[in-house]
Amino acid sequence: MRLALYTALGFVVFAIALAVFAPAALLTRFIPEGSPLQVKHPSGMLWRGKGALEFDSQSVAMVRWRIAPRHWLDGRLGIDYELGPGSFELEGELTTGGEGTLLTATGQISEHWINQRLGAYDISVQGELSLEAVQLWVGPLNDMPPQMQLEGNCHWSGGATEFALSGTSFLTSLPAMAIELTTENERFEATVGLESHPERELFRVSLEHPTGWVHVGVTGHFLDLINWPRFDSLDPSRVLIEVSERLYDPVQTMPSETGSS
Repeated sequence: MRLALYTALGFVVFAIALAVFAPAALLTRFIPEGSPLQVKHPSGMLWRGKGALEFDSQSVAMVRWRIAPRHWLDGRLGIDYELGPGSFELEGELTTGGEGTLLTATGQISEHWINQRLGAYDISVQGELSLEAVQLWVGPLNDMPPQMQLEGNCHWSGGATEFALSGTSFLTSLPAMAIELTTENERFEATVGLESHPERELFRVSLEHPTGWVHVGVTGHFLDLINWPRFDSLDPSRVLIEVSERLYDPVQTMPSETGSS
């Protein structure tokens, strides 16, 4: 009995010493080879370190992390992190255990990063995107595909926006918008409304994470906002235009076909 107790105690002491004195470069061994998310040029210690975060070979921001012992009592590994300066100015925590992994994020995403992603769709915006306690939970990886749940709130500050709709180009100033993130039936849902009147839904976006399909619905409220003529008396909260695209193939992890309706 004593031998087992001393062995367990020795293992705990060894694990703590490893986390305190091990170099930060050891972190890269825990990131799967070929993962789009990588930490380059790590420095410091595994317990507290920093590095350059990259996604899909593109620089995101500097990341600083420190292990959070407060989660050990409930049998979970916890890491506090900060991103920035760069395209992301975020902070939060990552906790993982037998019941899954939880990532939280609060902060801002720059308009430069947003426009890099929207440029392929001929969309350009001004203004930053703010995240308020956004949470992403991923279930145990032995369940394939793992269960996932996203929730939280975001705000876009508004500003000059350039885009095309049904072949017509627009350059207009849009007001601030509120975004609610939820998960339902294996879909990440984002409801976008006016910040001054959140009940006026402008867009409905859903991502089917098991299949990679994203659907963007434009409501009558948005068409009225940009003075797009509507020759009907339908409820303006209804989706009148919807575009769908497959962002990724969960099996081949390659872009796939697109479609619209």
